[in-house]
Amino acid sequence: RFIKVQKYIAEHIETLHEKIVDDIRFNFSDDSESNKSLPLYKRFETIWNKHFVHVHDITFERIIQKQAILNAIDKIKIMVVNGSKQSSALDYRNNKFLRVIAVGGLALSRGLTLEGLLVSYFYRNTSTFDVLMQMGRWFGYRAGYDDIFQIWTTHTSVQWYQEITCSTDELKADLSKMFEDHMKPIDFGIKVR
Repeated sequence: RFIKVQKYIAEHIETLHEKIVDDIRFNFSDDSESNKSLPLYKRFETIWNKHFVHVHDITFERIIQKQAILNAIDKIKIMVVNGSKQSSALDYRNNKFLRVIAVGGLALSRGLTLEGLLVSYFYRNTSTFDVLMQMGRWFGYRAGYDDIFQIWTTHTSVQWYQEITCSTDELKADLSKMFEDHMKPIDFGIKVR
């Protein structure tokens, strides 16, 4: 499903990526102060202030350095990961420093953990709890990075994830009560909302 759309999105991202890398490489100076009037610098600053100003121990001045940005984005690969024969494989084992923007469908939304994941955009929606749990497996972020991680999705998906979180918390509370009361599952009647 949507393989052509995924290919189109990946090509669009590739074009944007190339423009940004070129803009930084050719228009940014090593002196960050002189870059403040550049449109891309202003865009980075707006994004930082809106989404990352809360991040601990990292300042905008530290990350806006020309070489720091180039080191972070120059080697990013844009990959389509889906069920097609042309799909790329995310090979972390042979490439520990793989930086990827992965575009895909069901292969990404269900049953795949993306190591070092920082940002996720997804649109797929379901109200089935087991599918929601499987879709939640994309959380590959590492300890110490959880203040950077972001998910961009629909309001409906957020509501379904709130519902599954409440259900999971209730189940954990029931299991804790059963343990505290030294009861066996046969004596307790565990329910899942």
